[in-house]
Amino acid sequence: MLPVCRYLALVLPLGFVACGHGKDAADRRFDELGSQIVSLQADQDRLAERLEILEEAEAVRREEHAQRAAETATDAPPERRPRLRVVKVSPEDGENQDDAPPADELDPPGSQPRPVVRVVGQTATVQNLN
Repeated sequence: MLPVCRYLALVLPLGFVACGHGKDAADRRFDELGSQIVSLQADQDRLAERLEILEEAEAVRREEHAQRAAETATDAPPERRPRLRVVKVSPEDGENQDDAPPADELDPPGSQPRPVVRVVGQTATVQNLN
């Protein structure tokens, strides 16, 4: 029993030291992560402040632009445009557009042969239908 106690007396303090050392490394890592989180939050806060300043400046610029546009609109005389001539087109000989025959019936069939184009490969032929 005495050798076992001596063995435990040597091993237990070494085990506690080893476990304690690992815990210190983990604590250091958590501390590093915490400091990185704090720096990221500070960067985010700075960026948010810059964005707010830019948005406010843009809103002021738009408001000033709108005011200037309103002032120039009220100060400027109304724009005068010349009257444009109106040209009315009507069918010749007093015919109504509704009474005009469709375009197909204007030329009687057979008055002009219609060409047919056939393309095969790199050659093309044109034939007239009668």
